Amino acid sequence: MWDNISRTGHWEGEIWNRRKNGEVFLDWLSITVVKNVQGQVTHYVSVHTDITLRKRTEEDIRKLAFFDPLTNLPNRRLLLDRLQQMCAACDRNSQLAAVLFIDLDRFKLLNDTHGHDQGDELLIQVAQRLQACVREVDTVARLGGDEFVVALAQLGDAPAQAQASAMRVAQKILQTLSEPFVLNAVTWSLSGSIGVAMISDAKTVPEEVLKHADEAMYAAKAAGRHAVQVWTDPVLSA
Repeated sequence: MWDNISRTGHWEGEIWNRRKNGEVFLDWLSITVVKNVQGQVTHYVSVHTDITLRKRTEEDIRKLAFFDPLTNLPNRRLLLDRLQQMCAACDRNSQLAAVLFIDLDRFKLLNDTHGHDQGDELLIQVAQRLQACVREVDTVARLGGDEFVVALAQLGDAPAQAQASAMRVAQKILQTLSEPFVLNAVTWSLSGSIGVAMISDAKTVPEEVLKHADEAMYAAKAAGRHAVQVWTDPVLSA
């Protein structure tokens, strides 16, 4: 900072400052050198602006852009970005990954019977249970309604083992969803249908793998719900 002031006579930027009551806040500081007619520095003029509120507003806007406001999970936009990074990492590290598309069975019945407030509470609890089923390197996202996506990273370089790992997580999710939910002292039973699509390299398009997992999820529903279905390329399986 002072090197820049010496060279240019001015500096401005963000700093952490402290109020008289000890509270730390974010401060925009502008410092300007004042010189006399001989060109000698006589003093400095500094202007302080508290930008805490502005930063909070920016953070709120960022959250609205990338996170689901109900569950605080990543939304579709952030999920697609994470999937893009995951595809690149698969190519770079010769590791496979997987996408699990999860749809809650009988959720509409809960909403219609007990109201949206209880439906929202259920979605929050589902989000918490899904997060408890995965690792820190994985991503849990909510696309909207009762649709969730789990992106599993670093599943190894063997296709069969990677798919088996994804299936184990999917079965774990089915199990945790089948455990009773308590909503305002009312116990509610739930199940889910899960579609699985594998990611092998950077050529994988995030939107396409998400679509494949969605298709597999509908196949799981058609098979009787509370099931897991793995997407297979119809061209290769024909």
